[in-house]
Amino acid sequence: MITTPTWIERPRHPERWFPRQAFMQGIAGEVVLDCEVSVDGRLSCVVASETPTGQGFGDAALRIAQAHVMRPAMQNGVAVRGRYRMVVPFTPNG
Repeated sequence: MITTPTWIERPRHPERWFPRQAFMQGIAGEVVLDCEVSVDGRLSCVVASETPTGQGFGDAALRIAQAHVMRPAMQNGVAVRGRYRMVVPFTPNG
């Protein structure tokens, strides 16, 4: 389990993925993603939890995760697959 990632790439403006309808209504949300990190540092994630449901936060968080690349886990000097739990908060007022 990777607990302190070193990010190689992160999206510059993740707020652009905020679900439009939720944003217009001022609804905040939070998504927890369970991610597998490949040896090239790319994330492949599934939604572990989404609050509130039905607002599009889970899909938005998955798109945000695809825009991330981290330094992969290392074992004996060799990159190996790892796991990472990503929390993606959505706050309409920034």
